Amino acid sequence: MSKSKSVKLDKKDKNRALLTDTLPGDTPIIFSNDGLYINAHRYGTSSKAATFDIRDSFFQKFLEPQGRATSPLKYKILKNEVSLRTLSLIHPEAQLSMCRLYEEHSETITYLCSLSPMSIRAPKKTGNSFYSKEFEVTNKYKEIDIDTLESELSRRHASSYFAYRGFNRIYKLFDSPTYLNLEKRFSSMWMLDVANCFDSIYTHTIAWAIKNKEFIKLHVRHKNQFGQAFDTLVQRSNNNETNGIPIGPEVSRVFSEIIFQSIDVDIISSLEEKSGLVFHKDYMVLRYVDDYIVFSKSDADSKIISETISDKLSSYNLYVNDNKVKKYRRPLNTEMSNVVVRLKSVLSDFEKKFITMEKKLDERILIPQDIYRPGSLKRNLISNIKCICNDNDAGYEMVSAYVIATFSNKVMKLIDSAKHFKQKEKDEKTGAALQLQYRDTIILFLDLMFFFYSVNPSVPSSYKLSKTIMVADRFFKSKNPRFTPYFRSAIMENTKDLSFGQGGHHNRDGFISLERLNIILATSEFGESYLSPASTFEHFLAKKSELTYFDIVSLLFYFKNHEPYKSLSGRLEEIIEEKLLSKFNLGKDSESAHLFLDVLSCPYVSIKLRETLLNKYYEKIESGVARSKAEISSDLSELENTYWFTRWQDIDLVKLLERKELNQTY
Repeated sequence: MSKSKSVKLDKKDKNRALLTDTLPGDTPIIFSNDGLYINAHRYGTSSKAATFDIRDSFFQKFLEPQGRATSPLKYKILKNEVSLRTLSLIHPEAQLSMCRLYEEHSETITYLCSLSPMSIRAPKKTGNSFYSKEFEVTNKYKEIDIDTLESELSRRHASSYFAYRGFNRIYKLFDSPTYLNLEKRFSSMWMLDVANCFDSIYTHTIAWAIKNKEFIKLHVRHKNQFGQAFDTLVQRSNNNETNGIPIGPEVSRVFSEIIFQSIDVDIISSLEEKSGLVFHKDYMVLRYVDDYIVFSKSDADSKIISETISDKLSSYNLYVNDNKVKKYRRPLNTEMSNVVVRLKSVLSDFEKKFITMEKKLDERILIPQDIYRPGSLKRNLISNIKCICNDNDAGYEMVSAYVIATFSNKVMKLIDSAKHFKQKEKDEKTGAALQLQYRDTIILFLDLMFFFYSVNPSVPSSYKLSKTIMVADRFFKSKNPRFTPYFRSAIMENTKDLSFGQGGHHNRDGFISLERLNIILATSEFGESYLSPASTFEHFLAKKSELTYFDIVSLLFYFKNHEPYKSLSGRLEEIIEEKLLSKFNLGKDSESAHLFLDVLSCPYVSIKLRETLLNKYYEKIESGVARSKAEISSDLSELENTYWFTRWQDIDLVKLLERKELNQTY
């Protein structure tokens, strides 16, 4: 049974936001801020104050907040089939500065995010606990027990800094009693989208958003200091730019939420004064981040409301994307809701052909059955889903994420149900049949997940697929080791088409194939017998200077010291050396700071390169410190036993992925 437990958080932990709020959500599965968080706690705790500590040196020179302007690493991932989305990995110094702002002004932030009745996703209070629901499979089948103090410490802080009110996904609104009640009251629904929201936000507008509010003047202390501090912090994290804010970190959404809350209040006031439309009585508007949903009693009212929203946004240099306005009349069914209703039915009918369900102690147990003609089953399902898409004038992008998530949950539930079949497994004949049914059912689901992933790859779907691969592999390795080679071969057959650097978006500046890298990384636990061919990465490495920090650490993690990649690893080290030594601006450049720290802790990078980089650090940044050869060797050993953003060894990727899923507050 899935267990739910409340995990208490330390509200006084000033660095907790590092784990949840300062990073973009879409990153490689191996990446986190765990190491930075742990090292920030260690910083300055050395019992020998006079002794030089290389990690303390890093904090003193380029990590701890010093009020500098820093440049984020801007990278692009797939948004849809034709466009990309630009995200920002901000400098660690800026991230630590954001932790200080949260610590000092959390009450002000939650108050300023409580003003709008329109918002359906906003910080409510500083989080003090979260509920963790974990399938037993992720504990039972993990290969390495890494429940050290460090990993336990970081897992205990695996929830967003703030507790939120409302819906954590906009699609959940359309399947809620709230939505049904609105449809009962209002016959018109318009959906509006703010164009290029985060790119268009002018940082000084946070001051506009909190001034001239009488209640704030009376009740919020140091409001001027807060507005100026948040404005300055966001500017400095983005190379002193005032136009646009970093896209991806949760703290940017909090920043924008404060601005939108003020706009919402202005919209409500203006509509009542100028048009006589009273909020909640004559109309409702719900806003999720930068998406507005207008409910009213007529299209004429919806038009007035939408025009007022547009006018109020424009006063903050924000604009509605006119090409994305959608209008609905009762029954208020969106394209997505129509598709999901039919998908649920088709997927349910499909699963009934080879899975039965029983109830034991109020728990639903899934039991795999014999699968006849799996190829025909797959083709029929895909054909049925194609029909749903055609009937709703929709593409695979509307269905693939839903299908992948559904099948991932089924695999997890199947594996979790296995604990109930110990008696059956004792019978040689029955047990052997059941094991085959498990193997065939899980592989069927994964084959279909790979199909829908390949026609519409995305980073969130890569998380689901990666986690499913790793949990299933650990299950077979623990319960049915004789099926492990068969399972791994089937997965590698599906990954062989994941090439890098060939045509399409791969030639665009800053693009990272995160959705492909994550799947490759998920197979890194399979061992040397199941490596992707070196040719898979040839075109990837040909980009050289275009490779980003995320590309480099992902390749280092996958290549390890495997002999087939020896030549590629050598070329990768040349790229690392050129990339770092050409700038070596650790205090300003986010990519350089991240890459420098991770490379120095990586056991798969040659000692020669690590020594070269550390010597450069002493020459350029710690010129007043004289280190002998033996001391430098000791520093390198210390750093190899320290991790920052990529944990190179003894890492449980399934746990890390579960935390990423938990942290996705929007």
